[in-house]
Amino acid sequence: MHTLAYIDPGTGTLILQMLAATVLAITVVFRNIRYALYSFFCKITGKQPRDLDLLDEEDEDPTPPGPLPDED
Repeated sequence: MHTLAYIDPGTGTLILQMLAATVLAITVVFRNIRYALYSFFCKITGKQPRDLDLLDEEDEDPTPPGPLPDED
């Protein structure tokens, strides 16, 4: 006997939506855990916490490369 599995479009969309929501929820949870740990260790060390969005970006030097200006 052959069993054919059929997923109608409504069920497929529901499964896709659940997968997307799960991925987003996991992302938010880990970001919150990361921020909590970062804040905790900043309190222990006495440092001022920075915005975590700045930690995700590479620190770029706003000055262009080249020779330094003369300081007289």
